[in-house]
Amino acid sequence: MRSGDNILVLEVGREIAGYATWGAARGRSQYQGEIYELYLAPVYQGLGFGEILFEACRHAMDERRLRGLICWALANNTPAIDFYWRRGGRPIAKAYDRIGGAKLEKIAFAWN
Repeated sequence: MRSGDNILVLEVGREIAGYATWGAARGRSQYQGEIYELYLAPVYQGLGFGEILFEACRHAMDERRLRGLICWALANNTPAIDFYWRRGGRPIAKAYDRIGGAKLEKIAFAWN
C-alpha cells in the first residue's frame, strides 16, 4: 500500500473474509476515487459480502468528498466484470499490464 491509501477489512465471526483498498484515483480524469483491490475469500463469494465492501468504499469516498469512482478488473475475470456491471459500473477504458511476463488486458469501470 502507498501512503494515503485506505483499507477496509471484512470480518465474519473472528475470521477475515475479505478486504478492499481504496483512495484517490491514480490517473487524471473526472473520477477522483478509486478502488484498487476488492478481494473476498472464495468461501465468502456469492453471499453479498462483496457488495458490502464495495458500498463501504463508496460511502468512505463520499465522506472524503471524492467525486466519481473508477476501478479496474482483468478482462478475463468474468465474475469481477459481472459484479461491477451489477453495481451500475460501465466500462470506460481498456489498458494492458504485464504480470509475470504475460500481457493482460484490463477494463476500467466508472461511476459518477
